[in-house]
Amino acid sequence: MKLSRTPAPGFADPVGMLRACHERMRARLATLERLPAHLVRHGVDRAAQEAAQAVVAYFERAAPRHHADEEDDLFPALRACAGRPGWLPSLAGQLEALAAEHEVLEQGWETLRLDLHALAAGCAAALEAPTVTAWLAAYRRHMEREETEILPRVAALLSASELARIGAAMEARRLPEPAQPALPPGVAARHVTAPYTETDLPQALRLGHVTEAGVWVCITVEQGRVRYRLRSGTRPEWMLAAGDAGPVPPGHPYVVEPLGRARFRLTFYCAANGGCDAALNRALTTLAPSEA
Repeated sequence: MKLSRTPAPGFADPVGMLRACHERMRARLATLERLPAHLVRHGVDRAAQEAAQAVVAYFERAAPRHHADEEDDLFPALRACAGRPGWLPSLAGQLEALAAEHEVLEQGWETLRLDLHALAAGCAAALEAPTVTAWLAAYRRHMEREETEILPRVAALLSASELARIGAAMEARRLPEPAQPALPPGVAARHVTAPYTETDLPQALRLGHVTEAGVWVCITVEQGRVRYRLRSGTRPEWMLAAGDAGPVPPGHPYVVEPLGRARFRLTFYCAANGGCDAALNRALTTLAPSEA
């Protein structure tokens, strides 16, 4: 007899989607949990490389989207329910604590990602079992808290229309990213900024920095994750992880948003034959440190 499989939840069921994401996270965490012992026995073989690739792919792309589902959509919607029937006074503190845990978990990922990237490329790396074990335990506790303290309250607090808005936002977050602009041929790097972090982001990058004709800029992430978007046209946006770079063409205001703890630099490009010194200087002048 052929057993029927339960259909996977869709975006019309955002809570079901979040629970399904947790199950996928648990599967990747289990893969990571087995990896240190496998490396001791077998070294960096094909199985180790594929395991590291699977873990990296999930926690650098899918996991940040999941955190954004909660921090940008679900948690704010629940906070707005204060005073409704079904609201518990403890929920406000629980939501705040869980959002803070996301940042701690992302910082923990930063301690593992370089070794996992090396393993994914087939290179030896010292993946320390105690570090892995501590991060796994923290992630599992976090998911358990969400599933016992938060998700059971959703149906009692949020209306069908509110859930539909959350589901639509989750779906939009998973649409394919538009193609990034590309640096044109014949340009050369003219200036590289000192690193920026989430604590010293210039006001121009928060509100919309723009370069004049002939000056391109490229955002290069050194640590953490950064989202950047163009404020003109259809406002496409991209998420960059450590090691990624995102170009911005002249005349397009762009906004940079660090997602938690992050560090990035800007590299400014001009035509190799020069002629853009004044425009470059104006672009740099507008990046004076924020007073905020």
